[in-house]
Amino acid sequence: MDIDGDGDVTEFLPMTSFTYFGAGSSISDPSFSYAGSLQFFNLMEGFLPRPEYPVQIPWTDPATGEETKFALSGDPVSGSGWVDGVQLPPGDRRLVMASGPFSMVLGDDADVVFALAAGTGLDAVSSVSVAKYVDTYAQYAYDNNFNLPSAPTPPSVSAVEMDGKIALDWGTNSSAVSSTEETVSTGFEFEGYNVYQLPGSGSPLTEGVKVATYDKVNLVQNILDPTIDPLTGLVVDAAKQTGTNSGVQRYFETDYDEVRGRPMSNGISYYFAVTAYSFLADNEGSPFKTLESGEARITVIPHELNPGLTVNNEIGSDVAVTHSGTANAEVVVNVLNSDNLKDDTYKVSFDQQHYYRDLAGIWQKSDTPGRTAGKITDCSPSTVSAAAIASANVGTIDLLLTFDLVCPGGAWIDGVQFEFPEGFASNVNSWAITGGGNVCSYGTD
Repeated sequence: MDIDGDGDVTEFLPMTSFTYFGAGSSISDPSFSYAGSLQFFNLMEGFLPRPEYPVQIPWTDPATGEETKFALSGDPVSGSGWVDGVQLPPGDRRLVMASGPFSMVLGDDADVVFALAAGTGLDAVSSVSVAKYVDTYAQYAYDNNFNLPSAPTPPSVSAVEMDGKIALDWGTNSSAVSSTEETVSTGFEFEGYNVYQLPGSGSPLTEGVKVATYDKVNLVQNILDPTIDPLTGLVVDAAKQTGTNSGVQRYFETDYDEVRGRPMSNGISYYFAVTAYSFLADNEGSPFKTLESGEARITVIPHELNPGLTVNNEIGSDVAVTHSGTANAEVVVNVLNSDNLKDDTYKVSFDQQHYYRDLAGIWQKSDTPGRTAGKITDCSPSTVSAAAIASANVGTIDLLLTFDLVCPGGAWIDGVQFEFPEGFASNVNSWAITGGGNVCSYGTD
């Protein structure tokens, strides 16, 4: 809507006045007459209702002595400024919030956006504090054009029931893991998982015990967000998430009942919930910095091994690994879900991966099959030769190295290192290296 006649129809007009009237006072309700409509017009214009328009007498802020179109602009929480009760005793109040004037012709349309925020504290003053806290969320939604962030997708959890213990697994479903951990919602990125034990199947998280947190290894640990203090009714900062920098883990195992404070018993139902939470790194101006997903709830009953069932490797047990090939990598296998483990031989192999190392030394994933790393290739046919020439500095040499890289498929190598006898460098005036092949670097002198 064009509010000032300049042709721009995308303009927004904020609240232009805030006034009020109180029954039985000098600023009591406008009358139900034509004169009353003029009194209402004065209020919407930000003036005293009487005398009616076209006479317009401004409000005066008793705290500053200045004219204003925004009555009662003080803060009841701190007791500063113009607050209700200074001019009129407690009683009935009617509030008039206006935006205008503006002109519209037949067929014009305008969007009107408003919010009703309320709060309940322990008393009148703390209730105002809570209402202002609620209002920050409404303002955040408006400032972001109602494009609001979403919490992470709840994990997909399965359980393993064993003799006197249980295990939870939410890493088997790779698509669910990707949805939870890789989705970024308006700046909120996945940060970690929480595991809760609950006293009952329908118990809220507030009645449960947080038994584990598995989060990214970074500088994000205690995430503080505003909340309402139940003791004072005031808004205070509190830890909404408490990270441990333990690294992201997608399984949990226990033989202890944290709710009752004793070891688990076979045949008893235990209730757990797993959630994921995110963090907003660039949180300036946001009323919150973390969002926690809905709960993935599951009931587990520990029991003895079912008749006729053989478990070759229990959860947490190590599996023997036989290594073959030229790679110096080491593979450690830890069983996370014995129910999905087959009595078979598993093979782990390393092939070409489309990654490259940037100038900071960090491996980055490549979108194209260009430079690749990760496959150990036999480059033993490569050759190196050297020539030493007496330099202009008596007693020293100019060293020329020739290195020809021969690797199948045009593979890259990370670098070349030459080792010389101790004290040899002091006899070298200059050095150079030539040759062919895909070499990332030749080191330094």
